[in-house]
Amino acid sequence: MDKPKTRLYAEKTSFWVEGMVILLVLAAAFQVVGCWGLWSDQFFVITQIALPALSFLLFALFVSLLGRKALWLSVLPFLGGVGFYALRFWNAGDMIVTVSGIVFCALALVLYMGTVFNLIHTKWLLVILFAIPFGYRAFYRDVKLLQDLEHPVSFAAGMQEMSLLCVVLGLLLLSLGMRKYVKEPKNKDAAAPAAESAPAAVPAPAAAPAVEAVPAPVEAEALPAVSEPVNNDEKTDSDEA
Repeated sequence: MDKPKTRLYAEKTSFWVEGMVILLVLAAAFQVVGCWGLWSDQFFVITQIALPALSFLLFALFVSLLGRKALWLSVLPFLGGVGFYALRFWNAGDMIVTVSGIVFCALALVLYMGTVFNLIHTKWLLVILFAIPFGYRAFYRDVKLLQDLEHPVSFAAGMQEMSLLCVVLGLLLLSLGMRKYVKEPKNKDAAAPAAESAPAAVPAPAAAPAVEAVPAPVEAEALPAVSEPVNNDEKTDSDEA
């Protein structure tokens, strides 16, 4: 018997998906505002403005519209977002940030694809993957940067950091909001499921062997009636009387 198939889906009316959509829209807006005015370099515009903004918006659109039936299609805009952050970490200028950032991007891509394609049968790896960097950046790294008054964070860097936090938090909400659907396999004998549980039918008794009809005895032909002989003696006696 085949095993039941499971898949993950996301309900667009849930709190988790609605929160993810809002955060990714904000992430796209923060990214555009953070890079505003840097239109002279066409490569920068494509890779640092157009690519992330479109990836964030399409991801939110795919999940909200197709998350119930085909959540795996969200892999397409997810690839765009991973490519954007991998390129950003590549140009970070710090070897530790570059290596850790690219490793995180590769791990996020593998875990997300494995989860939505049902190769990894749990969502909690994604939850842990997105919860750790969000907690680190929001409650430790960014707090220290804000407290450093000698080297204040620029407005552009602050907007891009807000964009990153919105993306990671949005993916964390989506991971928490994923639900599992179990699809029972179709059985070949599903057309008559009651036949399996019903008691076996009692076989009908075998028919008695056919007996050859014996022809009825042929009645003897009626013999013509034979008239009794007349006793002449008796007749004579009656006459004499």
